[in-house]
Amino acid sequence: MSNEQQLEMIQEIFIPNVSRTRSGREFFPQEDLWKFKDNVVNIYMDFKKFPAPYKMRNAVKKILLWYAENKSPSYTQNLFSYLLAFFRKVSEDLQSDVEAISPEILLNYYAILSERNKYKLGYIAGLIKRWVAMELPGVSQDCLPLLEQIRIKGCVKGEAVLTHDPE
Repeated sequence: MSNEQQLEMIQEIFIPNVSRTRSGREFFPQEDLWKFKDNVVNIYMDFKKFPAPYKMRNAVKKILLWYAENKSPSYTQNLFSYLLAFFRKVSEDLQSDVEAISPEILLNYYAILSERNKYKLGYIAGLIKRWVAMELPGVSQDCLPLLEQIRIKGCVKGEAVLTHDPE
């Protein structure tokens, strides 16, 4: 990839050098590894793990940057984990990197989730709605009507406490 192409990609999605979490913790969102402690939560997000081209990874960074600045560190870390699992599964099914998220990709992912794990699409759905609202590349506008039609159940509440399951 030429320097001109790299510059073009970077200019499309502006990611600041330095940002702050909602609680004021400074971090460096242009880096591929976000590693810092925000209050009592250790944040570790390695964007190189995403099976996606550079432009798509930058879009993922930009959307998660919004969450890091506006939501709790735990919630942001959870979104990163759910999105990474989603990308990995989709990449495995496509047998290639994820270049864009389409309604077909979302339906296929929803279909492979067990009843117990369908709630994970709920997290991704909220993130995708924010993604489209921010007009970032990588998600088809056609995903919004689909996500409005699908009934996504929440996760089972209290099960870990009742079963004394630490995970």
